[in-house]
Amino acid sequence: ACDTDAEKSSPRRVAARVWTLPAIAAFAALAFSAAHMTWRHPNYIPYVNWPREKVWLDISDSNLDWGQAARQVGKWMEQHRGELAEPVYYSGFGPRQPVNRYVKNVQEVRGELPRQGTLIISPVNVAGPYPGNEKFAPLQAMEPKAVIADTMLVYDLSEVPR
Repeated sequence: ACDTDAEKSSPRRVAARVWTLPAIAAFAALAFSAAHMTWRHPNYIPYVNWPREKVWLDISDSNLDWGQAARQVGKWMEQHRGELAEPVYYSGFGPRQPVNRYVKNVQEVRGELPRQGTLIISPVNVAGPYPGNEKFAPLQAMEPKAVIADTMLVYDLSEVPR
């Protein structure tokens, strides 16, 4: 049975052809998005669309960090401890409990920014929206040595411009 010209141009057939390509494109975009988010696992909170450099200077607070990377920081420190300048300082944003559990042998930054050692710091503290974080302002112009879990920034304090 051949389709007649009238049947080929019926509104239903035309709509089926017109909507097929957008439907395929939509499903392809959905599949790409799902695969991309799987690639970012488990760092969903600090994920920001590319291309954004130093995104923590534009958006901050719980949009990037609430202490969710403490376990990953602890594992990273175990792997890199011999490479880090001592002492190692930690300045997080969020609850202390995960830090106390997973991040070992670090010091808090008290008073002025230390001149030696390694600093692992939340980007929220680098951005400085809260009182007391002004001491971290010199880090805003620097590139971190490493970024842990798309969140925590690592700096060599001997390289901070004074």
